[in-house]
Order: sequence, then C-alpha cells, then structure tokens
Amino acid sequence: MQKKKSLIQVDKVEYEGELRDIFSKAGVGVWAIEMDEGEPPRLYYDAIAMEFMGMDPLCSPEEQYKIWEAGVLPSAMASVNASVQEMIQIGQSENTYPWIHAEKGLIYIRCGGALDRSYKKGIRVRGYHQEITDYILELERQKISLEEQNARVDAFCSIYFTTWEVDVCKKELILIREPEYMKVGGQNLKGDFQTAIERFTRDFVCASYQEELRQALELEHIIQELERHEVFCVEYKGVYQGWCRIVIVPERKAADGTITHLLAGIQGIEEEKKQELAAIENQSIMLALCEEYQYVYYADLDADIYEIKKSNGARPGIEFNTNSYSAAIRRYAELYVKSEYQDSFIRETNRENLMAYLDKHDTRTIKYETEPNADAQTNFVVYIVKVDDGSGHHMAIIGFRCVDEMVRQEEEQKKCLEAALAEAKKANAAKSMFLSRMSHDIRTPLNGIIGLIELNERHADDRKLVEENYAKAKVAAHHLLSLLNDILEISKLDDQNISLAHEPFNILELASEVLTIADMRATEAGIHLIHEDCSQKLYMPYVYGSPLHVRQIFLNIFDNAIKYNKPDGRVTCRAELEQMDGNRVIYKCVISDTGIGMSEEFLEHIYEPFVQEHYDEQSVYQGTGLGMPIVKSLIDKMNGTIKVQSEKNVGTTFEITIPFDVASEAEVHQGTCTNAEADIRDIKILLVEDNELNMEIAGYLLRDAGAVVTEVRNGQQAVEAFENHEAGTYDVILMDIMMPVMDGLTAARTIRKENRKDAQTIPIIAMTANAYAEDVQMVRDAGMNAHLAKPLDSKTVLRTIAAYCGKH
Repeated sequence: MQKKKSLIQVDKVEYEGELRDIFSKAGVGVWAIEMDEGEPPRLYYDAIAMEFMGMDPLCSPEEQYKIWEAGVLPSAMASVNASVQEMIQIGQSENTYPWIHAEKGLIYIRCGGALDRSYKKGIRVRGYHQEITDYILELERQKISLEEQNARVDAFCSIYFTTWEVDVCKKELILIREPEYMKVGGQNLKGDFQTAIERFTRDFVCASYQEELRQALELEHIIQELERHEVFCVEYKGVYQGWCRIVIVPERKAADGTITHLLAGIQGIEEEKKQELAAIENQSIMLALCEEYQYVYYADLDADIYEIKKSNGARPGIEFNTNSYSAAIRRYAELYVKSEYQDSFIRETNRENLMAYLDKHDTRTIKYETEPNADAQTNFVVYIVKVDDGSGHHMAIIGFRCVDEMVRQEEEQKKCLEAALAEAKKANAAKSMFLSRMSHDIRTPLNGIIGLIELNERHADDRKLVEENYAKAKVAAHHLLSLLNDILEISKLDDQNISLAHEPFNILELASEVLTIADMRATEAGIHLIHEDCSQKLYMPYVYGSPLHVRQIFLNIFDNAIKYNKPDGRVTCRAELEQMDGNRVIYKCVISDTGIGMSEEFLEHIYEPFVQEHYDEQSVYQGTGLGMPIVKSLIDKMNGTIKVQSEKNVGTTFEITIPFDVASEAEVHQGTCTNAEADIRDIKILLVEDNELNMEIAGYLLRDAGAVVTEVRNGQQAVEAFENHEAGTYDVILMDIMMPVMDGLTAARTIRKENRKDAQTIPIIAMTANAYAEDVQMVRDAGMNAHLAKPLDSKTVLRTIAAYCGKH
C-alpha cells in the first residue's frame, strides 16, 4: 500500500538525482494541483515543499488544498487566483504572495507553475514554491527608515489626543499616546487588537454607537477599506469627549504592497459636528423655503448684507443695485407694499428690530398686501427663520411668497362658516317655532282629555254622556299620539342604519284601504275625493316592500290635500304602471287638489323638518311640519321619486314613483297567514317594569294572550330572577329601560355576561318611551334583541314575542 502511494506521489511531483539536491539547497519545493469536475481540488507536495509549508504528510491531498487555501491572506487571494488562471489559459505564470504558516506566522512565497497538458481527466497545474520571507522583509526594512517612521508618528501625535500602532500580522495594538482617563483598571489599552477595541468600545463609546463601531473596527474591514482609500475614518459619540473621529492610515507595507502596520489616531470633533449639523439644518430650511417660496434670501443682519438664493415670479423681490439688506428692504416697501401696510412692514423688517426679535424667537411671519403685479398677485407673506452658522452673527433665511390662494380659501371658509351659522340660526328658529306650536298642539288634546275626564266624574250617572266623552277622549289621545309618532318617525329615518321591511303584500288591497280612509276624512271635511279604478292599471298587484310605510306616504299626502283644501274642494287620484323590467315594476301615483297651494319660495323648503307655510291661515290643527320630510325620507329609502307642482290659490299636484320587486300570490297569502297566526300562548315571560299602571296594562295584555307572566319592578330584581332560576324558566324578557336601582340597559348587559348557556340566547326585548335612533342603538349595544316603543301596540308586541320565541 505504501509503495502504491509513493508511486502516485512520484508521478505528480517527485524527481531524483542532482536536480533534487539543487532544489533542496535553494529551498524550492515542487507542487501539483488537480481539479476534476464534481470533485474537490487536490494538492500534492514534494518533501521539500511539505517541510517549509509546515504540512502534515498524513493529510490527504484534499485536506492539503484546504489548508493551503486558508493560509492565503484575503488581500492576496485575487492575485493568486489570477495566476492560476494564467497557468490554465496561457500555460504558465509566476507570482509572489503572503501566506500564514501554522508556526512561523506570516511568510512570503514565490510561486511559478505551468499547465500539465498530458492530464486528461480534468485540469492539472504543476510548479514550484520557494519561501522568500527574509528577502521581502529586508526590502521593507530598506524601504522605510526609522527616521521617517518617527516623524510620521510625531506628526500624528500632534494632531490626535490618542495614537495607536497596529501590527497587522500579529493583530496587536501598540500604544503610542493615550490620555490618563483612558486607562482601563489602571492599564493602558494594548495587546490583542480586537480585545483592546472591545474594551475601548465598551468603556468609552456611547451605547447607541457601540455596535456600529465594533463592526467598523474589525481588522479585516479596515484593511479592505485602506486597499481602496488612503485614509479610513469612522465617527462616534464618546462618553467623555463627545463627538470623536478615528483616523487610520497605513504605516508600513510589504514589498508586494500588503499592509503590515497601521497608525490610528483619535481626535475630538464636537465643534465641527455642531457646525456640520447646523449647516445640514440650515440647508434643509433653505431647501424647504426654496420649494415653497418665490423669493429666498440669506442675510447677515450684523453685517447688513444679503445674497439671493432663489428668485422667480412677476416681481423682482428685494433685488436692487445694492447688497445692503436695510437699503433693499426699505426700497422694496416703498415701491411695492400698499401704503396702509408700509409703516408696519418697514418697522417689523427693520434690521435692528429684527435682530432683537430673533434673539427671543426662532421665526417671524409678516403678512402684507402689494399693488397687483403682472400676475395680479396682491397678498404676500414674509417668513424669516433664524439660523446659526457658527459665526456668532444674526443670520437669517428670508422667504417671500404670494398667498392669494390661501386668502381666497380663508374667505371662502369664512363665508361657509357664516352660511352654516345662518343655517343653524334658521334651523334653531324653525325648531323654536316648532316647539311653540307643539306646546299648543300637545296641550290642546291634553286639555280636552282632562276636561272630558272631569266632566265624566261630575256626570258619572249619565251613561250616554260618559260614552260620548270616552269616544272624544280616545280621539284626542290618538291625535296626541300621532303628534309624537311624527317626531319619532323623522328621528328614526335620520338613522342611516335603519332599513325598511321587505315583505310580500297586495298593493291593490293597500290602495283600497288608503282610499277608504282618505274618503272618510274628505267627507268629514266637506271635500270631494275622486279616484280612478286602479285595478286595471296595476297589473302586478303582488309585490315586495314595506306596506306600513307605503300606507304612511299616501295617507300623509291625502291628509295635506284635504287639510289645505278649500270648502267644497276636490282631491283627485290616479295610479298606473310606469315601467316593468323582469321581476321589477315601477308604479306611479298622481294626487292633485284644488287647495290653497304653496308659493315657489316655500316649495324650495317643503321637505325640510319643522317648516310650514299655512300655520296662520286656518284655525284647524296644523300638524308638526314633519309630514313631508317623512314622506321624502321614506320615498328615498325605497329608491323612489317625488315631484311637486303648486300655485297659490289654485292647488297642488304630487307625482310619486316607487319601484317594487314582484311577488307571487302564494307568498302574499303565506305572509298574511303568518301574521294572523302569531300568538304567545304558554310562552313564559319575565316582565320588568317599575310603573304600576304600565305593569298592569302590559300584564293584562300578555296574560289575555295566553302567556305565563312573572313580574319584577327593576333591573336588579330581573338579574336576580334570572340568576336564581334554571335555564328554561323564562322564554323571553320584556325589559323597561328607565328604572330605579338598576336600569334596563345595565340589567341586560349583566345578564349577557352570566356564565350560563342561556345568558347569550334568551331574547331580551326593550319596552321604552325613548324611541329616537340613538335610543335604539343603545338598546342594541346593551345586547337586547328588539325595541318596542311606548305606548305599546298589542299586535306589534305579540308579533315580536312570537318571532323571537319561534311561535307563529
């Protein structure tokens, strides 16, 4: 086996006889490198090269290549690779490079080689190695004299408060000069370079700069930088010296140009840094002003001089045949600034006044007007910024710009605010008038109800009179309720989150109901209602929509047509199919009257809340001024349209179009049956109400419908009743809101937070007189399922309970 290995070695690099002796005396060894595709490179040495390269004979050729490659200094690797490429491409090459010996440290190798063209498996280059370290070092010693080195070090020490020398080969820091405070534990910084730098960074550099400085002062990084540049500098903020700069230059180089020693110095640059940062800030200010301002100047107020930095526009700014700031600014004011602004402009831009002002402030803004220039510009502003250039003078950057657009926007904004204020005052006046009218209109039915009750008390035995008064009181009560309902309706419609019902209904039946009611009201008022048979024109009677709100729209319009008509007047109505597109129809209805009409001015405000035109023209009930706003809001939510034409003392015509999705007769019939069959028999209800009368009415209504009712008087009792009974005891909770001890909202939130399964599923339905949009939202936010407004409508109550309890 040993013999076989020897034969391979001889084939690669060995030789015999006199040649071997010559090579040995000259310190020349022979090598060969093989590079086969897909395999790691292999390096072979003869005995001489093996010895002076410090190689282990037992290492494999692959390991020998790795050891050799790792020993080449990074700075020399490029030239070594280039030499190998020349051997391969040209056929031969020679090179000198530094190499790290395992025991000797840095040595220098002269290398020559050529391509072995007899090798067919891949690439083989063969050549010689000769150690020439002593020769290289001698050249270095001859090149650099001791006097030159000392002179350079002395010059360095005169500039820098700390000076180091660095032996690159040994990676050693040598102290030359260092202040006393930089001794760490009484010891100077010296020894291993990276260890010394770590100690220096840790003890003398501010924490936020430490990591960046460590990376910058890695020896390999420094050498790389100095191979590209003559000087390497890095700045940091020190613990004791503030801003500092480390300057590193090559001190000595080997014959091949490799850096062997460095000289490093540290100098304080605190003042330089302050001036640099100030210059950057001043430059930023200058650039910003030049971006936004038409004219920009840089002024030394102490020296009374200025220079132009930017000038464009329709006027030359303060550019005159002088570099005197005082003369130029005064001349500008006299030529261009309007007379009413001149005195204040000259006073505020006066050099002495401005210096005194900038002693206390960083900026000054002066607004003024000029005579119109070629671009019709009149409104200008001067912006003055104090700057510090390190000279100790009052330095300032002065910018001029036109602000016509800004002034115009301010004027427009002012007009908008004034218009908004006028609109708000108008709205407040309308609301005040509304409240005044409502006070009268609410008191009227209330006084009637109270008077009828007192009359019944005095004539309790007169059954006929009592029944007549009861009927009148009921009418007055419904009238009062309609007033309140209008107010609540407009509030609900203001809530964009409220959506109308989308259910199947028969529009012909609804039209018949509306016309019947309108005919009764017209007859009572002595008005003639004339309408066509619409059954032949509304071809698709079964539609989807909100029948409640459709009914409300047309009853409101009929009521106005009757209310504001003349004695023996007429109201006419016709309906027809406007458009049909697949499963969608648009119906149009036109309602006209021969009433007192409306002015053109009022028509512009007809849909605004609380607005009425005819309040003083009739002594009959005038309503709330909310009827038409409600109509308009409902039609808008239905994606319909409403048009109105009116003439004073002639009459009014409304044209309404509303789109509907087509339904089937079966769907309408099913919906009617569902509503009719809704009941609450055997449903277990927890009724929460603090008012005795309301509790009595609600309890009677629920029990009469077959429900099982448990009564409690406040929110706390409701929570306790829920907590103290197992799941399924109650099917639903009807909760008043305004109660003592604990209100309904708090009670609902408390129940929803209970750690039991039904706490999240039991329906909680609010019963409250608070019926505005924000009240409904608060109910939802508290975790309740539905909101019922008082006074309670029995059908709505039963239908809501049945819906949430799954009983229809």
